[in-house]
Amino acid sequence: MTEQDLRTIVREFRASVSDELHVQQRRMTEFQKEVRERITMTETAILNTVSDMGREMDRRFTSLERHAVETDARLDRVEDDLGAVKDRLEGVEGRLEGVEGRLEGVEGRLEGVEGRLEGVEGRLEGVEGRLEGVEGRLEGVEGRLDGLSDGVQEILRRLPPSP
Repeated sequence: MTEQDLRTIVREFRASVSDELHVQQRRMTEFQKEVRERITMTETAILNTVSDMGREMDRRFTSLERHAVETDARLDRVEDDLGAVKDRLEGVEGRLEGVEGRLEGVEGRLEGVEGRLEGVEGRLEGVEGRLEGVEGRLEGVEGRLDGLSDGVQEILRRLPPSP
């Protein structure tokens, strides 16, 4: 092989390598462009997802805040209602204490009445005993009156008839 042949081979090789480098460089540029586009699309998708998630979180926080306000309002109403119930219970408790005091007074009076009734019962038992004694005496008087009546009738029978 001659030097000229070698130079031709080297030149052709250089041209071939140069062409191949250009092709590879173009492919590399296209690949970089494609990677950049994919990165941009991925970034956009991620940003859209993050934005959607942010809006969803805002919506949920708003809903939670609304529920918290409603719950606070309900709790305030319940506390007010409980306060009113407590006030009424205290009033009822006061009235019950008054009733209890009056019942204690009534109980004392009933005990007094009971004592008096026991006294009346004792006196009635005494009266009953005396009535039984009087009954016995009346039976005796009745027996004597019967005897006298029989005697008067006997005497009247013996008397001569009147003219």
